[in-house]
Amino acid sequence: MNLHDRITQDLDRTDRAGPDIARLTAHARSRGRRLTLLRRAAATGVTLATIAIGGVVLVASPWDDGRSSTEGTVATDPTDPTAPVSAEPGTGPATARGAVAALVSALGDVTDAPTSAYVGQDPRAELGDRDYYAQVRLEDDGGPANVEINVQFDGGFSGGCTETMDECSSTRLPDGATLTSYVLTGDKTPGDIRSVAELVRVDGVRVVVVATNSITRPGVGTYVTRREPPLTGDQIRSIVQQDYWDEELPVVFLDAGVTLEPFRAAAS
Repeated sequence: MNLHDRITQDLDRTDRAGPDIARLTAHARSRGRRLTLLRRAAATGVTLATIAIGGVVLVASPWDDGRSSTEGTVATDPTDPTAPVSAEPGTGPATARGAVAALVSALGDVTDAPTSAYVGQDPRAELGDRDYYAQVRLEDDGGPANVEINVQFDGGFSGGCTETMDECSSTRLPDGATLTSYVLTGDKTPGDIRSVAELVRVDGVRVVVVATNSITRPGVGTYVTRREPPLTGDQIRSIVQQDYWDEELPVVFLDAGVTLEPFRAAAS
Protein backbone atom coordinates (compact mmCIF):
# COMPACT_ATOMS: atom_id res chain seq x y z
CA MET A 1 0.00 0.00 0.00
CA ASN A 2 1.50 3.35 -1.02
CA LEU A 3 1.54 6.50 1.09
CA HIS A 4 -1.43 8.06 -0.68
CA ASP A 5 -3.57 4.97 -0.09
CA ARG A 6 -2.57 4.80 3.56
CA ILE A 7 -3.43 8.44 4.20
CA THR A 8 -6.71 8.13 2.32
CA GLN A 9 -7.57 5.02 4.33
CA ASP A 10 -6.74 6.83 7.57
CA LEU A 11 -8.87 9.83 6.62
CA ASP A 12 -11.78 7.53 5.74
CA ARG A 13 -11.34 5.63 8.99
CA THR A 14 -11.35 8.86 10.96
CA ASP A 15 -14.50 9.97 9.15
CA ARG A 16 -16.24 6.78 10.33
CA ALA A 17 -14.93 6.28 13.83
CA GLY A 18 -12.75 9.19 14.85
CA PRO A 19 -13.49 12.62 16.32
CA ASP A 20 -16.44 14.63 15.06
CA ILE A 21 -15.14 16.24 11.86
CA ALA A 22 -18.43 17.12 10.21
CA ARG A 23 -17.83 20.82 10.75
CA LEU A 24 -14.27 20.59 9.44
CA THR A 25 -15.33 18.67 6.35
CA ALA A 26 -18.11 21.11 5.53
CA HIS A 27 -15.80 24.06 6.05
CA ALA A 28 -13.03 22.53 3.97
CA ARG A 29 -15.38 21.89 1.09
CA SER A 30 -16.69 25.43 1.24
CA ARG A 31 -13.14 26.77 1.14
CA GLY A 32 -12.41 24.97 -2.12
CA ARG A 33 -11.94 21.24 -1.43
CA ARG A 34 -9.10 21.73 1.06
CA LEU A 35 -9.17 18.17 2.34
CA THR A 36 -8.92 16.71 -1.13
CA LEU A 37 -6.02 18.98 -2.00
CA LEU A 38 -4.17 18.14 1.18
CA ARG A 39 -4.55 14.43 0.43
CA ARG A 40 -3.14 15.09 -3.04
CA ALA A 41 -0.31 17.14 -1.58
CA ALA A 42 0.63 14.25 0.71
CA ALA A 43 0.49 11.85 -2.23
CA THR A 44 3.00 13.96 -4.20
CA GLY A 45 5.47 14.11 -1.31
CA VAL A 46 4.60 17.59 -0.04
CA THR A 47 5.56 18.48 3.50
CA LEU A 48 2.19 19.26 5.04
CA ALA A 49 2.96 18.15 8.53
CA THR A 50 -0.59 18.19 9.87
CA ILE A 51 -2.91 16.62 7.35
CA ALA A 52 -6.29 18.23 8.02
CA ILE A 53 -7.71 15.57 10.32
CA GLY A 54 -4.88 13.22 11.12
CA GLY A 55 -1.53 11.88 9.95
CA VAL A 56 1.85 13.47 9.60
CA VAL A 57 4.00 13.52 6.47
CA LEU A 58 7.51 14.89 6.74
CA VAL A 59 9.74 15.35 3.71
CA ALA A 60 13.37 15.62 4.74
CA SER A 61 14.76 17.09 1.52
CA PRO A 62 17.50 19.72 2.01
CA TRP A 63 16.32 22.64 -0.10
CA ASP A 64 19.69 24.12 -0.95
CA ASP A 65 21.93 21.25 -1.95
CA GLY A 66 20.67 20.77 -5.52
CA ARG A 67 19.05 17.38 -4.93
CA SER A 68 15.64 16.43 -6.24
CA SER A 69 12.74 17.41 -3.97
CA THR A 70 11.71 13.74 -3.83
CA GLU A 71 14.99 12.49 -2.35
CA GLY A 72 15.26 11.65 1.32
CA THR A 73 11.53 11.29 1.93
CA VAL A 74 10.58 10.20 5.44
CA ALA A 75 6.97 9.63 6.50
CA THR A 76 5.45 8.77 9.84
CA ASP A 77 2.66 6.24 10.09
CA PRO A 78 -0.54 8.16 9.22
CA THR A 79 -2.58 5.70 11.29
CA ASP A 80 -0.67 6.64 14.44
CA PRO A 81 -3.36 7.64 17.00
CA THR A 82 -0.94 10.13 18.57
CA ALA A 83 -0.60 12.11 15.33
CA PRO A 84 -1.76 15.75 15.58
CA VAL A 85 -5.40 16.34 14.79
CA SER A 86 -6.85 19.62 13.57
CA ALA A 87 -10.59 19.64 14.20
CA GLU A 88 -11.15 23.39 14.28
CA PRO A 89 -12.62 24.77 11.04
CA GLY A 90 -11.99 28.46 11.67
CA THR A 91 -9.36 30.94 10.55
CA GLY A 92 -6.48 32.68 12.27
CA PRO A 93 -3.93 35.44 11.61
CA ALA A 94 -1.85 34.63 8.54
CA THR A 95 1.68 33.34 9.04
CA ALA A 96 4.50 32.73 6.59
CA ARG A 97 4.32 28.99 7.17
CA GLY A 98 0.55 28.98 6.80
CA ALA A 99 0.86 30.91 3.54
CA VAL A 100 3.34 28.35 2.21
CA ALA A 101 0.97 25.52 3.09
CA ALA A 102 -1.88 27.37 1.36
CA LEU A 103 0.27 27.92 -1.74
CA VAL A 104 1.23 24.25 -1.84
CA SER A 105 -2.45 23.32 -1.62
CA ALA A 106 -3.40 25.74 -4.41
CA LEU A 107 -0.60 24.32 -6.56
CA GLY A 108 -1.96 20.84 -5.92
CA ASP A 109 -5.16 21.89 -7.65
CA VAL A 110 -3.34 22.66 -10.92
CA THR A 111 -0.28 20.40 -11.02
CA ASP A 112 1.01 17.10 -9.66
CA ALA A 113 4.63 18.31 -9.57
CA PRO A 114 6.36 17.98 -6.17
CA THR A 115 7.43 21.02 -4.16
CA SER A 116 10.29 21.84 -1.79
CA ALA A 117 12.45 24.75 -0.59
CA TYR A 118 9.75 26.56 1.38
CA VAL A 119 10.31 30.26 2.07
CA GLY A 120 8.00 32.82 3.67
CA GLN A 121 7.74 36.19 5.35
CA ASP A 122 5.35 36.88 8.22
CA PRO A 123 3.25 40.02 8.49
CA ARG A 124 5.15 42.60 10.56
CA ALA A 125 2.43 43.51 13.01
CA GLU A 126 4.76 45.67 15.11
CA LEU A 127 5.15 47.95 12.08
CA GLY A 128 1.48 47.85 11.12
CA ASP A 129 2.41 45.82 8.03
CA ARG A 130 -0.12 43.09 7.22
CA ASP A 131 1.55 41.91 3.98
CA TYR A 132 2.91 38.38 3.73
CA TYR A 133 4.89 36.35 1.23
CA ALA A 134 5.42 32.67 0.36
CA GLN A 135 7.64 30.87 -2.11
CA VAL A 136 8.03 27.22 -3.05
CA ARG A 137 10.21 25.38 -5.52
CA LEU A 138 8.21 23.41 -8.07
CA GLU A 139 10.00 20.64 -9.92
CA ASP A 140 8.58 18.84 -12.94
CA ASP A 141 10.27 17.21 -15.93
CA GLY A 142 11.35 20.63 -17.19
CA GLY A 143 13.46 21.35 -14.12
CA PRO A 144 13.10 23.28 -10.84
CA ALA A 145 11.62 26.78 -10.63
CA ASN A 146 10.20 29.12 -8.02
CA VAL A 147 6.52 29.94 -7.58
CA GLU A 148 5.74 32.90 -5.32
CA ILE A 149 2.75 34.68 -3.85
CA ASN A 150 2.58 38.14 -2.29
CA VAL A 151 -0.55 39.31 -0.46
CA GLN A 152 -0.62 43.06 0.12
CA PHE A 153 -2.98 45.40 1.97
CA ASP A 154 -3.61 49.17 2.10
CA GLY A 155 -1.52 49.96 -0.94
CA GLY A 156 -3.97 51.97 -3.02
CA PHE A 157 -3.58 49.51 -5.87
CA SER A 158 -5.43 50.08 -9.13
CA GLY A 159 -4.52 47.07 -11.26
CA GLY A 160 -4.35 46.92 -15.05
CA CYS A 161 -1.57 46.93 -17.65
CA THR A 162 1.43 49.23 -17.76
CA GLU A 163 4.16 49.77 -20.35
CA THR A 164 6.60 47.57 -18.40
CA MET A 165 4.40 44.49 -18.82
CA ASP A 166 4.74 42.18 -21.81
CA GLU A 167 1.85 40.10 -23.17
CA CYS A 168 -0.49 41.91 -20.80
CA SER A 169 -4.24 41.42 -20.55
CA SER A 170 -6.58 42.83 -17.92
CA THR A 171 -10.16 41.87 -17.09
CA ARG A 172 -12.79 43.25 -14.74
CA LEU A 173 -14.40 40.30 -12.94
CA PRO A 174 -18.10 40.12 -12.00
CA ASP A 175 -17.28 40.90 -8.36
CA GLY A 176 -15.49 44.11 -9.39
CA ALA A 177 -11.95 42.82 -8.97
CA THR A 178 -9.33 43.49 -11.64
CA LEU A 179 -7.42 40.43 -12.87
CA THR A 180 -4.25 41.19 -14.84
CA SER A 181 -1.88 38.70 -16.47
CA TYR A 182 1.50 39.60 -17.90
CA VAL A 183 5.12 38.55 -18.42
CA LEU A 184 8.27 40.21 -17.10
CA THR A 185 11.77 39.50 -18.34
CA GLY A 186 14.71 39.92 -16.00
CA ASP A 187 17.12 42.79 -16.46
CA LYS A 188 19.67 41.43 -13.98
CA THR A 189 19.47 37.75 -14.96
CA PRO A 190 19.57 37.12 -18.73
CA GLY A 191 16.88 34.68 -19.81
CA ASP A 192 14.84 35.12 -16.63
CA ILE A 193 11.08 34.96 -17.35
CA ARG A 194 8.39 35.74 -14.80
CA SER A 195 4.78 34.88 -15.60
CA VAL A 196 2.51 36.96 -13.37
CA ALA A 197 -1.14 37.02 -12.34
CA GLU A 198 -2.29 40.00 -10.29
CA LEU A 199 -5.67 40.36 -8.61
CA VAL A 200 -6.74 43.71 -7.16
CA ARG A 201 -9.94 43.20 -5.19
CA VAL A 202 -12.59 45.75 -4.36
CA ASP A 203 -11.60 45.56 -0.69
CA GLY A 204 -8.17 46.94 -1.64
CA VAL A 205 -6.26 43.67 -1.28
CA ARG A 206 -3.67 42.91 -3.96
CA VAL A 207 -2.66 39.29 -4.57
CA VAL A 208 0.25 38.56 -6.92
CA VAL A 209 1.32 35.09 -8.05
CA VAL A 210 4.57 34.68 -9.99
CA ALA A 211 5.85 31.57 -11.75
CA THR A 212 9.49 31.82 -12.81
CA ASN A 213 11.93 29.80 -14.88
CA SER A 214 14.65 30.24 -12.28
CA ILE A 215 15.57 29.54 -8.67
CA THR A 216 17.25 31.73 -6.06
CA ARG A 217 19.65 30.59 -3.37
CA PRO A 218 20.81 32.79 -0.47
CA GLY A 219 24.31 34.08 -1.00
CA VAL A 220 24.42 32.68 -4.54
CA GLY A 221 21.81 34.58 -6.52
CA THR A 222 19.21 33.84 -9.17
CA TYR A 223 19.91 31.63 -12.13
CA VAL A 224 17.79 30.27 -14.95
CA THR A 225 17.01 26.56 -14.68
CA ARG A 226 14.54 25.93 -17.52
CA ARG A 227 13.24 27.44 -20.77
CA GLU A 228 9.81 28.53 -19.51
CA PRO A 229 7.98 28.86 -16.16
CA PRO A 230 6.33 25.60 -15.04
CA LEU A 231 2.78 27.00 -14.88
CA THR A 232 0.47 28.34 -17.58
CA GLY A 233 -1.41 31.60 -17.38
CA ASP A 234 -4.61 29.73 -16.56
CA GLN A 235 -2.89 27.91 -13.70
CA ILE A 236 -1.52 31.02 -12.02
CA ARG A 237 -4.82 32.83 -12.51
CA SER A 238 -6.53 29.95 -10.71
CA ILE A 239 -4.14 30.28 -7.76
CA VAL A 240 -4.43 34.06 -7.45
CA GLN A 241 -8.24 33.87 -7.36
CA GLN A 242 -8.48 31.48 -4.41
CA ASP A 243 -10.75 33.12 -1.86
CA TYR A 244 -8.64 32.40 1.23
CA TRP A 245 -5.85 34.93 0.54
CA ASP A 246 -6.58 37.42 3.31
CA GLU A 247 -5.38 38.71 6.68
CA GLU A 248 -6.53 35.41 8.14
CA LEU A 249 -6.00 31.95 6.68
CA PRO A 250 -7.93 28.72 7.31
CA VAL A 251 -6.67 26.85 10.37
CA VAL A 252 -6.04 23.77 8.23
CA PHE A 253 -3.20 25.67 6.54
CA LEU A 254 -1.90 27.29 9.72
CA ASP A 255 -1.69 23.89 11.40
CA ALA A 256 -0.07 22.27 8.37
CA GLY A 257 2.58 24.98 8.24
CA VAL A 258 3.72 24.70 11.87
CA THR A 259 6.20 21.89 11.28
CA LEU A 260 6.61 22.28 7.54
CA GLU A 261 10.20 21.65 6.49
CA PRO A 262 12.55 22.57 4.94
CA PHE A 263 11.48 26.16 5.68
CA ARG A 264 13.45 29.40 5.61
CA ALA A 265 12.26 32.81 6.78
CA ALA A 266 12.72 35.41 4.05
CA ALA A 267 14.80 38.47 4.86
CA SER A 268 12.63 41.47 5.78
